[in-house]
Amino acid sequence: MISKALDYALRSIVYMASQPDREYFGVKEIAERTSVSRTYLGKILQGLVKEGYLRSTTGPGGGFALAVPPAKLTLKELMECVDGDRVETSCILGLAECSDTNPCPIHGTWKKARRELLADLKRTTVAQAMKKSWPEYRAPKDR
Repeated sequence: MISKALDYALRSIVYMASQPDREYFGVKEIAERTSVSRTYLGKILQGLVKEGYLRSTTGPGGGFALAVPPAKLTLKELMECVDGDRVETSCILGLAECSDTNPCPIHGTWKKARRELLADLKRTTVAQAMKKSWPEYRAPKDR
């Protein structure tokens, strides 16, 4: 259900957010620390820069930085930035054609669960999600 691109984006944002005393991170460092492909990660991070969730700079000490504080970035915003409306429109069984008029065997159940999931992702920020799993998390100051 979660795409590889979204997985990598989440890992990267969480890694950067978990380092409150730092601002810029190189793609090599992020890739190594989050165990993801450096080449693929670079493309994902550039997409997040283009959409305004990250900023980047070149040269010594450059790299990627959070442009939106983790306390203001919802999981749904990040998901939509990376995956578009894929979760909202896809069939959980992977069928190409699945709708209210042409439902898969579990369409009704998935439709309800998806609605609840999207509502939860819309009201949960990256900082809140991190705090739930990692109580000692200290969010970086607004950057």
